Amino acid sequence: MSLNKWLFYVALAINLGVMLSFFVLGIMAVQQDLLWRADFTAFYTGGGIVRDELGENLYDLELQTRYQRQILDGRSFLDGLLSFNYPPYAALIYSALAVFPLAVAYAVQFFFQVGLLGCLLHVLWVFGKNWPGKERILLLTGVLAFYPLLVNMLLGALSLLVLLCFLLWFRAMKEKRELAVGLWLLPVILKPQTAVIPFLVTLFSRRWKALAATAIGGLVVMIFTTFSLGPKIWLDFIEILSFSSAAFDEYGIYPSVMYNFKGTLAIWLGAEQKLLINTLGLLGFLFSTGIVGWLWWRRGESGQIDLDLRMSITLTLSVLFSLHVNPQDGLLLVAPAVIFYDYLCQENLPRKAYGVFLWLCLPLFLLSEFGIQERLGIRLPVLAMIVLLGWQVWAWKKVRSPKPGLTYLQ
Repeated sequence: MSLNKWLFYVALAINLGVMLSFFVLGIMAVQQDLLWRADFTAFYTGGGIVRDELGENLYDLELQTRYQRQILDGRSFLDGLLSFNYPPYAALIYSALAVFPLAVAYAVQFFFQVGLLGCLLHVLWVFGKNWPGKERILLLTGVLAFYPLLVNMLLGALSLLVLLCFLLWFRAMKEKRELAVGLWLLPVILKPQTAVIPFLVTLFSRRWKALAATAIGGLVVMIFTTFSLGPKIWLDFIEILSFSSAAFDEYGIYPSVMYNFKGTLAIWLGAEQKLLINTLGLLGFLFSTGIVGWLWWRRGESGQIDLDLRMSITLTLSVLFSLHVNPQDGLLLVAPAVIFYDYLCQENLPRKAYGVFLWLCLPLFLLSEFGIQERLGIRLPVLAMIVLLGWQVWAWKKVRSPKPGLTYLQ
């Protein structure tokens, strides 16, 4: 057996082993009744308030606390409340699930997530249609063995939905299907902080038809939400966003566990410097939006390969400098990692080292949960993002500055 085949089977066996261990961990979480400690509990809380026709007070934290304690039969989170700070239209959606008991509603959400996972695997399989078969298999098993996916599934979070929309949005961009570009941005607004960069990319690349589709869809959602919950709900939402952005180690917001620039600052400076951390985190986010504007505004349709590289850089930046990146949100890194790998395949460039790097990221993200950052001063996923970003920028600079006589852009 050749070395490449041997490495493939070893990597595949380890991926399958990790997948099995995640399955066992999920069963244990169910048996030990741990699933109430989930993002879904916050969604269910907001949905329950809307279900009981109290939606105009959706962002009243005292009301949320009373509802959540009732939902959890007296149990509560460490700081008393995992707050619902998502857009009001998310509460309207989850009010349909809130008519069921929490366990039943969670089961419905879980099977919906399984369906999303099936769609994601199909999209990734199609995405890698020009890859060698073994590399496509490692891609799918690697995603299934990725720790943030496990966290997303257990918590009933929205990161899997956002990742799927990112990939479909990018595919629509490459195929120049403007209506689809705009429509795939709509579900992402369930997590507004993740929608900012894709929206800016669409704006800076001057895709006016796509923006019109997004605007019309968003307007319909806004009108329906306003009609259902009243116009004041938007002022309350802005207020809760402002409160949440300043919150530190309360209401389910723990910057030191985040996979981003802000989380790194929290490790370095400590909670007593929360004002400085929040300020620098915001400046980092604004810096990343400026870089995104520079990448997209002046370059237009400069080429398909250039598009791939700019998108992979953009999505990596969007995670690294986002204001809130919890472990489940690390799943969003699948998009830039896969887009960059696809670029290497298209250009028939060496990719073994990059493939090994991606495979090593699987245990790195898991090891990050065992306090290693206390000794390193930085979370391993953040280090992985910095390496990934540097690799992407290096490749992009080579494309932007080709050797005389050679054409890189297609």
